[in-house]
Amino acid sequence: MNNRGFTVVEMLLAILLFSLFFASLFSLALGFYRLWEEESQGFEERQQGRLVLEVISRDLRQARFDSLKFSNGSEGEGFYRVEFRPNHDSSIRYAYYTRGDMALKGVRREGSAFFTGMSLALGINSLLFFPRAEGVEIKVETGTGVDSPLEMGTLVIPRL
Repeated sequence: MNNRGFTVVEMLLAILLFSLFFASLFSLALGFYRLWEEESQGFEERQQGRLVLEVISRDLRQARFDSLKFSNGSEGEGFYRVEFRPNHDSSIRYAYYTRGDMALKGVRREGSAFFTGMSLALGINSLLFFPRAEGVEIKVETGTGVDSPLEMGTLVIPRL
């Protein structure tokens, strides 16, 4: 019976095998972490898009249809800005538009030359408005998504 212990070659081989095992384990954990990060970002982008659609839709439902004014675009391609007066207060004008990757809501009181801008959401690639016979179609494109930008939209019917 030989009680000399392990040889240097056996020790190096054991260290190599343990290193490979832990490197593959680390690589697997890193892959899961990156996937979780991408999915979290996609979820956040969807939430931002839904928020923008909900806020704009709520205000547009209260708009006077005859006060809708579209600018910075065309019928087929869509407009980048919409302004309107709400039914409840004709001394106010609302405007929705984007600047950079931010969706903004502007409010202007009668007699004021400028809109006061409020940030609605970040990560908005585009915000388009399409006038339709029955209302206003809104399309929002958010972030980068996992594979491509995420587009969502809705049709809003303002009050007459």
